[in-house]
Formats: sequence, C-alpha cells, structure tokens
Amino acid sequence: MNRTLPQLVSLQHDSAVPVPSPPSAGERARGRGSLAHVAPSSGLRPPSPPRTGEKGPHSRVFAVTLRQLLAFALWTAIVVPASAADTVWSVPQLMARKADWDRFVDSPLRIEGRISTFTKTQLRFIRCDLTFRITEDQARTLSSAKNAEVSGRFARDRDAGKLFFDVAAVKSQPVDGDQFRDREAALKNPRPEDWYALAHWAAERGRFYEDKDLLDASRLCTTRGLALESRELAKDDVDGRFGLAAKVRELDLPPALADELRHEAFRTWWSRATSGNSVRSDDLAALLKRAAVEWPNATSPMTAWPTELQEAYAQDPLGTYRQADDSQRAVLQRLFTGQVQLRQIAATAAPDGRNGVEIAEQIERLVPERRAVAEMYRDQELRYRQSKISTGTRAEALELAAAFRQRKRDDQAVETLRRWLSERAQRLAKTAGAPEHLALADDYWSLLKDEATAVVHLEAARRLEPESEDVQSRYRELGYEWNGDRWAKPTAATATTSPTLPAAPKSLAIGLTAAEVRQIQGGPTRIATVVSAQAVDEFWIYGKGNASRLVVQLSRRLHQSEPKVVRIYQR
Repeated sequence: MNRTLPQLVSLQHDSAVPVPSPPSAGERARGRGSLAHVAPSSGLRPPSPPRTGEKGPHSRVFAVTLRQLLAFALWTAIVVPASAADTVWSVPQLMARKADWDRFVDSPLRIEGRISTFTKTQLRFIRCDLTFRITEDQARTLSSAKNAEVSGRFARDRDAGKLFFDVAAVKSQPVDGDQFRDREAALKNPRPEDWYALAHWAAERGRFYEDKDLLDASRLCTTRGLALESRELAKDDVDGRFGLAAKVRELDLPPALADELRHEAFRTWWSRATSGNSVRSDDLAALLKRAAVEWPNATSPMTAWPTELQEAYAQDPLGTYRQADDSQRAVLQRLFTGQVQLRQIAATAAPDGRNGVEIAEQIERLVPERRAVAEMYRDQELRYRQSKISTGTRAEALELAAAFRQRKRDDQAVETLRRWLSERAQRLAKTAGAPEHLALADDYWSLLKDEATAVVHLEAARRLEPESEDVQSRYRELGYEWNGDRWAKPTAATATTSPTLPAAPKSLAIGLTAAEVRQIQGGPTRIATVVSAQAVDEFWIYGKGNASRLVVQLSRRLHQSEPKVVRIYQR
C-alpha cells in the first residue's frame, strides 16, 4: 500500500495547509494553490469527449484526463438546449455564460445560488449581475433562506431593453456546506472519479464565492481520490506513481505533494532495479536519466556528505522525505541519486578488485563526496596486486610498494617487498649461484634494510665462490671483517654483553635438533632458508632492529632426516 497518499486524508484536520482565497500565481508556485483551477473552460468550443475503450483515470494509463472528463460533463449539462430545462445551473456557471444570455431568452431554465438580497419584487444572487423578478408570495417563501433555486425564463424589459429573469417558481435550498455533506453522504463505494467530481463542485463554488471551507473540502476530496488510485497501484508500478504526480500538478495541488509522489516513484524504481541478486544496469541508467529531468540539481555534488541525514534516510526513506522541508529535500534528492550512481558504478567492479582504481576514478568524477568509498576500491586493487606480486617483476614490486607508501601504508609496502623477495629466493633455491645470492643480499639490504637475511645470502654466495671480491666488498660495506674463520663485526663481543640483546643460553649447543632449540630458546623471530645441492640450511634469527641478534644455523644434509644445529653466533 502506498505510504504517502493515505496520510493526505488527514488534511481535513490539518490547519497548517491553508487554501487562500483566491491564490495568486506566486502562492500556487509555492504549493498553496487551490482546486479552483480544475474548472472547465468558459469558452464555447466543446471539449473532446472520452473515446470508447479508453481506460479511466483510476487506471495506470490515464487516457482521459480529469479536466477533460469534467469539462465534457459540464458542456453536456449546460449547452444542449433540449435538456436545459432539466438542468440546474449554478450562478458560477450562469456568469461564465454571460455572453450567451441573449440566446436563452424565452428558454426555460433553472438556476441556483447564494442569496444576496431580495424584496417583494426582486431577488439578487451573490456576484450575479442578473435581476430576478419575483412575486410577493414567492418572496415570502424565501423567509430567511441563504440559498435558493429559481425556475423561469430570460426576458427583456420592453421599456429599458435590459435582460432580466422572470421567475416562475422559487424554493429555498440548503447552504453549500450542507449540500457538500449531502453529496458526500450519497457516495457509496466511491471510485476516484467520484471524489474528483465532488472536488470539482466544491472547488468551482469555493473559487467563485471565495469560500475557504469549500476549497478545503475540495482538496480533501481530491486527496481521497488520489489515495484510492494509489491503493490500486501495483507495488512495482513506477509509471502509475509518476502519473499520480502529474495529476497533482494538473489539479493545481501543492507542488510539494507532486514532489513527494515523484520521490516515491523513484524509490519504487530503485527497488525494482536492485531486487534479487542482480542489478539491472539499464534500469538504473534510465532512472538516473529521468532523475536529471525531474531533479536537475540532484546530480550536482555537495561540499560534504551528510552522514546523519543519510542514516535517517536509509532507515525510513519515505517518512524522512515526507517530513523534510524544501532545502532538506534537495539534499535527500542528491543522497538518492548518489546512491544510484554508486550502485551503477559498483556493478562493473571485478569481484577480486583488479579494476579498483578505475572504479575509484568513476566515483571521484560522479560522486566526489564519497571519496572514502573511492579509496576503498583503490585499496582493493592494491590488495589484488599484492596477492599476485610473487610472480611479478622487480619493477612491479617497487611500484606497488611505492603506492602503499603514498597511502601511508608502510607496513604493506614492506610486506609486498618481503613477499616478492621470499618467492624469488624460493624459486632460485636449487639453481642459484653466487651472483643470484649476491643480488638477493643486495635487495634485502637496499629494499628492507634486513641485514640478517642479506648476510645469509652473502654467506651462501661466499660458500659457492670463497674468493669472490664482490662478496667480500658487500661484507665490508656492512661493517664486517674476516677473522680467519668467518666474517664478523668487530663489535660483536661487546654487543653480546648488552642487556637488551638476547644472549645465547649455555644450554644451546652444536648438534641440537630444531625441536630442542625451540624448547630451549623458543620460536625464532624470522627464518632464512638457503638450499644448495649439498644441504638445506636454515638460519633462525632471534631479535629485531639493527642491534646484534642471535643466529642459530641448522643444516640438514641429504642423508639426514632432520636438521641439526651446526653454528651459533651473534650478529
């Protein structure tokens, strides 16, 4: 059921929705118009009657507009001479045909309206230029009546040549308020067009007599008709809701009401396009195209995204919009179209995030207020590239690390480089020669400042080429010296006495297994592995930072089932 129109019935108790009498053009533009303008044209050209087979105004497609229907009914009521005597003309209708009075001389007519004054010989209706001549007996029947119906004929005064109405019979009538209530009570199971007809009757008289009560009653009838039409719409009937919004404009009702109906139509459209697991991109594109016409400013970015209003709107879109003023509605329109744009863009995003930057650029172009969402997609692409970096080139690894650092993600930059180097070391493990180990040592030092792992690869290169000047040069650059047995830093002895360094427990010894080392010293901070044709060496490194660290080297020869400690030293 429509959540908007049924609430309009409460207008009969809502004094905050005035209907001025008469409204100006400016007031109508601000949403304060009355139903007075639904009256048919006062010209002589008859309106087109409804064609056979066309749907009524309560259907989804309005083949015959309400104005056409009412205008045609009025024409047939007052223009066809054969039925003139049976038709009661209201004073507003009579005055609208003033130019044709001469044509009705000697034709029997019935006229009703509000009494202005009467004497023993004359009766005047409010806002009517015609004099009605009555008899003294007829005058007595009026007594204190405020409304009357007369029957008689137009005639022309023989002396003055002026038209007058010769009354043959007169009777008092209920006041307009009572007549409205009688007409309303006579409606049994009314259709929307029944309410619209009653609304037209009240609006015509309300405008003519400048009667605010009748104008309010007319608006109430119209909203009841709209509510009935709304209930008959299918849940996903977008066109039907736009049709109701157009009818509100046609009936000169407040523009705010038409805007509310348009918003509901767009929300219905959104639900239809995003229902289920799939998003109908073509439907969203059509929605945005229509929104650009109906809400021209809704595609213009805001300076900031109103988070609190967005949360309220997400919880109750129709209610939040209904209660919003004009300025807030403009913001809500932008919130809605921005949401549609984001969904349309997101529909093209790859599930693994590989095109995240492209998605982010679209968001920044169309919905720049949602920069955080754009950054989320950029992060997704960076994570995708990181997951593939193990097979990437050195240039790709450096570029990705730079992208992470640019986004203040230094930890991810280090992780990217370490993952790439680790995978590279594993690929070269069985085939690497001294140059490959030397290159790995250079990268671990230059890219990560990881001296311990760099030294592991320098040592592997030295074993393969003990006399290599490049290896010796790298050791010296790191501050190492050859002590006749191995390369070591001259300050190593001093470093082991530092209370902040993890000293090797006396229980650690050559020949221990990996399990025994873990039992004594715990798990290492990091493990570097070097694979050669003769053995697999693991360097268990304890400690962090640039200070000296404990290194336990375990080696497993080809004939051994598990690695054993072959060396323990401080680095």
